[in-house]
Amino acid sequence: MHSKGHFGLALFVMSLILLPFGFGNDYLILVIVVLSAGLSSFPDIDLNLGIAHRKYTHNILFAFIMGVFFGIIFGYASGIWYGLVGFFGGFMGVMLHLLGDVMTRMPFKHYGLSLKERLHGVGFMPIAKQQTMYFFT
Repeated sequence: MHSKGHFGLALFVMSLILLPFGFGNDYLILVIVVLSAGLSSFPDIDLNLGIAHRKYTHNILFAFIMGVFFGIIFGYASGIWYGLVGFFGGFMGVMLHLLGDVMTRMPFKHYGLSLKERLHGVGFMPIAKQQTMYFFT
């Protein structure tokens, strides 16, 4: 899935999950939705770094690391509640990226997503078809 598809998928899923709770006093729900959607394409940084694609940045450990990183940044800047917002937004951004990649036809080993290291890819969306990307953008 391309970056626009990841962004749209994350925005769609997080809005469905969180917006029924309302924005809250400090718009924390909106911050989570925007942060997770903004980070949803970050695991593909491996393409720019020249490391194996869908290996080191496409797993639960990387999602946890991103959650902790943004949790510390947000928590240090604005307090414990924003720290939790940063963690949840960072973690969910990577996890929704994995969800988008699983929906494509290109199988990959998602280390840490299951107990066995198997290739997964359900083939729900062809990667190269622009029409399927417009569904989430």
